Amino acid sequence: MEYKELEPLLDKVVELQSNEGASDIYDFVFHKIEIAKTPSMAQSACEHVITMCHPRAWGDRYVDGYDDLSGWCNYLTELRDIAQTCWNEISNNNGAKPL
Repeated sequence: MEYKELEPLLDKVVELQSNEGASDIYDFVFHKIEIAKTPSMAQSACEHVITMCHPRAWGDRYVDGYDDLSGWCNYLTELRDIAQTCWNEISNNNGAKPL
């Protein structure tokens, strides 16, 4: 991981790695973080995660381990907020404006 600002994002999704219904989300986020070699690529990874946390993207599925759809949606809201915080930290540490 080139940008330590993305670590909270990876920490949040690591629990999905062994979840059959959401391991693809872990793979997606991990891949985006691993290929981020510039600040703009790191911010782009955050933007992709933010976009996918929408109810019509990752929110439109049943995932084991969450009591109901609202529990899964709450998780995605937290993930989206962490991605936005990561985006802002990358901005702060690289001289760009926050999101």
